[in-house]
Amino acid sequence: LTFDDVQFEPCAQLNVVVGPNGTGKSSLMCAICLGLGGAPKLLGRAKDVKHYVKNGKDTGFVEIELANPHGRNRVIRRIMSATHNNSSWTVDGRDAREKDVLEIVKEMNIQLSNKCQFLPQDMVVEFAKMNEYELLEETEKTIGPEHASVDLFDLHQQLKEKQLSQSTVAVHGCGSAYVWVYMYGFHVTTE
Repeated sequence: LTFDDVQFEPCAQLNVVVGPNGTGKSSLMCAICLGLGGAPKLLGRAKDVKHYVKNGKDTGFVEIELANPHGRNRVIRRIMSATHNNSSWTVDGRDAREKDVLEIVKEMNIQLSNKCQFLPQDMVVEFAKMNEYELLEETEKTIGPEHASVDLFDLHQQLKEKQLSQSTVAVHGCGSAYVWVYMYGFHVTTE
């Protein structure tokens, strides 16, 4: 990572990190992702955690305090070893496992793999390739059940299942073979 020591205080809603090249925008995004238990592959950069420790250092750490409107704030610290290419964790000052961190992240509806919620610079191209259905579902997941009167993603999946059970499958003869045509979301009629 670029920084020796930095403190960043985001707001509760949308945060956008902008600045000239080389000022540490990507380092900040990497720190957020890795500090919340995200795998290096989510960043689209180096695959091993050792590559996120500052050059010349044996270890580095990220500490993130998560505001919790339903209880006490949680403080997660990930200590990364360049020598051993591994991490150790603490939660609220006590030793923890990565699994513990991932449970907290899930409880708080933080979705590092959802490009509508967390979009590192190196993943923008992947985001741009998403079709409208993928964008809709990722947006529904982002909202989550705690911000709506219903879980929009779950409701959408139920509607899709119901539509599947009511869909028409058309059979068209092609010589001695048959082609089964199924189109999700479309009603197929032939004359």
